[in-house]
Amino acid sequence: QLAVPEMSGKRRTKQTKNQPILSRPPVQSQCGVLIADWQRLPRQLLHEQVQKDRLLARPVYSRAQSNEGVRARVVIPHVKSQERSLTFVTRETYENLDLAMEFAALLALFHIVGPLAYERKLPEPFRTAWLSMNTDAPLVMSSATHHSLHDKNQAASQVKHSTNRKAARAHFSDSQKTTVIMSREHRQMVELVCDPVADSSSSTISSLTESILETLRTVLHRDGFAKNDVSDVINAATFAPDMDIKAARRCAIDWLVSNVSEQRLPTMFRSNDTVLNVVVRGKIGAEENISIADRLRRLGYPALACQQSSELFQDYYKARLWLWQEMVQFLLPDREMDQVPPEACSEEIDAEMVALGAIYEQDFQQGVNEEGIWWRVVVSDHNVTLHVEVCPGLDYPNQVPFLDLIAPQLSVHERMTLLQCMIKNVPPSGSCITHELVDWLRANLQSTLMSARQSWPEQWLLQIVAEVKFSTPKTRLPSSETSMQNNHTVNQQLLCDLKARRSRPDYISIDVTRRKLPVTSARSDILSAIDKNPIVIICAETGSGKSTQIPAFIFDHCVERGVGSQCHVVCTQPRRISALGLADRVSVEHCEKVGSLVGYRVRLDSKISAKTHIEYVTNGVLLRRMMTDGRLCGVSHIIIDEVHERSVEIDLLLLGLRRLMLTGQRPRIDLKLILMSATAQTSLLCPYFTNCPILAVPGRTFPVQLLYAEDIVESSGYVPQARFCKPKGGSELDIFSQPNVASSFSEATMRVVSRLNFDVLNADFLTIAIWHILENFSDTGGILCFLPGAAEISSSIRNFQRSLSSHDADPNLFILLALHGSLSSSEQSRVFVEAPSGSRKIVFATNVAETSITVNDIAYVIDTGLMKQNRFDPQRNVSTLANTFIARSNAEQRMGRAGRVRSGWCLRLFSHSRFASMPLEHRPELHRISLQGVCLQLRRLLPSEVLLPDAFLLAIDPPDPVTVAHAIESLKAKGALDASTGQLTALGHHLSLLPVDVHLGKMLILSACFDCVTPIVCLAALLSIPSPVRLLVFCRQLVLV
Repeated sequence: QLAVPEMSGKRRTKQTKNQPILSRPPVQSQCGVLIADWQRLPRQLLHEQVQKDRLLARPVYSRAQSNEGVRARVVIPHVKSQERSLTFVTRETYENLDLAMEFAALLALFHIVGPLAYERKLPEPFRTAWLSMNTDAPLVMSSATHHSLHDKNQAASQVKHSTNRKAARAHFSDSQKTTVIMSREHRQMVELVCDPVADSSSSTISSLTESILETLRTVLHRDGFAKNDVSDVINAATFAPDMDIKAARRCAIDWLVSNVSEQRLPTMFRSNDTVLNVVVRGKIGAEENISIADRLRRLGYPALACQQSSELFQDYYKARLWLWQEMVQFLLPDREMDQVPPEACSEEIDAEMVALGAIYEQDFQQGVNEEGIWWRVVVSDHNVTLHVEVCPGLDYPNQVPFLDLIAPQLSVHERMTLLQCMIKNVPPSGSCITHELVDWLRANLQSTLMSARQSWPEQWLLQIVAEVKFSTPKTRLPSSETSMQNNHTVNQQLLCDLKARRSRPDYISIDVTRRKLPVTSARSDILSAIDKNPIVIICAETGSGKSTQIPAFIFDHCVERGVGSQCHVVCTQPRRISALGLADRVSVEHCEKVGSLVGYRVRLDSKISAKTHIEYVTNGVLLRRMMTDGRLCGVSHIIIDEVHERSVEIDLLLLGLRRLMLTGQRPRIDLKLILMSATAQTSLLCPYFTNCPILAVPGRTFPVQLLYAEDIVESSGYVPQARFCKPKGGSELDIFSQPNVASSFSEATMRVVSRLNFDVLNADFLTIAIWHILENFSDTGGILCFLPGAAEISSSIRNFQRSLSSHDADPNLFILLALHGSLSSSEQSRVFVEAPSGSRKIVFATNVAETSITVNDIAYVIDTGLMKQNRFDPQRNVSTLANTFIARSNAEQRMGRAGRVRSGWCLRLFSHSRFASMPLEHRPELHRISLQGVCLQLRRLLPSEVLLPDAFLLAIDPPDPVTVAHAIESLKAKGALDASTGQLTALGHHLSLLPVDVHLGKMLILSACFDCVTPIVCLAALLSIPSPVRLLVFCRQLVLV
């Protein structure tokens, strides 16, 4: 090599540019290694590599513990997680600490970068060590298996996962035997299914020798099997010729367990039902905390039958009576008894009480409870007590009374077996039967328990299951006459309660206010029309009190006539808040709590009890009830309020009720239907229900003064922004189209009004209208603002809050409330709470506050003229809520909210001309939306023999047949309707229960099947809104609020 003088960092000149540049001679580092100027030590390379990774910090070196020699530790901290920090310690020891740190850095470098060609940069001995790192015998090894706590946890998790997988495979392998455990009812169901396909062929000639057969008989007798069963297994079972006695015994026991009734098997071969049969679900506590189905299950009735009866009646005693009558009917289907005249029944019972007391003396007890009269007789020497109860609805002695056995030593199954035999041995004379039943128990109790093989609960359970599986729910529902039997005891109690209520001072003070309502003067006419006609139309103006008083009139009238137990009034409302408010108001008027005499049932909330006779529900709730109970059992009167709105639910309810009461195969002649509205279309409703009578009731509204957009612009001098003006080229109303209006305002005002775009919400104009009320009217009543939707409500509240500073107003003096359908029932009910003294309540509401509610402290209404309307979007193939202008009927209803309890003002944020051009009513919703969901609901509502195209023709205002046909074909293509029969498929049943568009509902159902619910729900949500960008902006604004 040639040596040249050092350049001292200067640039090459003409004198030195042709001279070669040679490297410096190697120098010895601190660790004792010779290193050239083009080489790097491991610590230098590690430092450079760590700098490239933003998640790793500068390495930290320290001395590691070692018995001999020197070892070093290098720690590379992780920026975000201490668990991911790396630690390296070499297994080998070295001469000094610097050398040990270099080899530790070499180990860390290899872990981070892997087998890259760093040997070209490393001096010896690090070069040789680096090349050996990727071999089976590396020269440098780590003292630990894992270099971070995170790696250690991951490895432990993988080991655990692998172990669990191996255990699961071993558990579910083919060689692993699986034990199937079933309750008695389920075992009988399986046996019933298997019986038709089981091989019932028997072997007439046994393959076993006589000695083995004789031994087998002896062994089976010793195991506890009956002689007849042992003979059957010897003759019927198939044995292999080479079987010994043990194999033959196993084969015989298998046959006996599979073919002999479980009651005849020895105890050791019976299933332990006490572990599997659920008697009470939940914690054992007070009797009122146990569900009706569980209380019935304690009596020994099958679980499915208990569940069905509890759902039908919602009352323990009625459900128990229904189960008892079903059992008696099953065991005595053709039994005829001599009928005792009704007036003589009580005399027969009194005579029996006297006779039983004389015969059994101290062993006889009797009493009276809320459900009727009862008596008990102790059966001597058996510790068994016969309990007899005459419940309401049982005509004893013409019918078998309710019987029960009080015997702690008997199981539920044994008690039901005895009851079965007792019913079969009831004397047919029609006289009192208690003495005969006691004699039969004394003579046959032990023999019945020993010989009972097939018991009623199993047989009846199979029949109930078959009916539930292969028939519609309508066939199992009791008739209206059965479910609404006249109960004399309840009638008397309701009459006493009514008289006591009317004498209370708080009721008297409320009744004075009720009598002032206009509908009270028409009470006799309304009740007379309802009694004489099955269907009545009542046109009662706003403020007449129809929604609160007519249901109460009907109930009180029935109680006064002595048929209060048969009265159950269901009043529908278009919105949840209306049902809640009305239920609360009527409960106060009757001095009762909500859920007692008066209750409500809305989506996701209800307050109903067995004492409820007046029920306020939403239209959708009643429609769902009709789909499951087509005859509306237990309902005597149905009131459809606000029938003029013509939503899909109302049209379907009218269709179903018309068929139920007039055109069906079995019309309900006892059901009463009352249609109410302030603006009902009598010309359309009256012919639809065969010319039913129409009653007109005047309203009682306080005077409401109107102000239009011209008045507000004139007084405030408002000049709109460009975004609130009509687009260029758009149609503008002639400002002089109404000369009488134009003459009352300045030309500048009329020009501003003509430029305003009333089809969009003008939050600034709304705020100006609110301040116009606050600054110009002395009345401190509340303000109700009508807006189209929840997003507009939020923006309007924020806009008003921003205006407080410019008016030097204290924010604590204002109570700002939102009211829309997305709020919970408790949040909606806040609007009924009156504002404290000195505060001003301002309610920003959608059209949920438009009808059937009264907020007592509201004196001002601001109507923006906009509402959300359900429409079908053909581009996205979904139903959407689009902003649209209201009709005149909506405007009148909104104005009426200000004059319910006192005079008020209504500010309409649109012009006189716009109001004059508004339609009287909107088109029915049935003509505006996709009919696919309606087809599914109609298919569940009407019998299968009614075709869907014909079903739509039964509507009060049928839609276009072409649209109906298109919807049916779309449902068949989606698999919701059967292509040949047009009936609901399994998918269609599920889709009819989902309140979403059909294709979105199918997405959700399939996502559950394929276990991808979360992403599909997000996609379905995005498809159901007009613009995701607008939604993100709205969510951001909510967060700011």
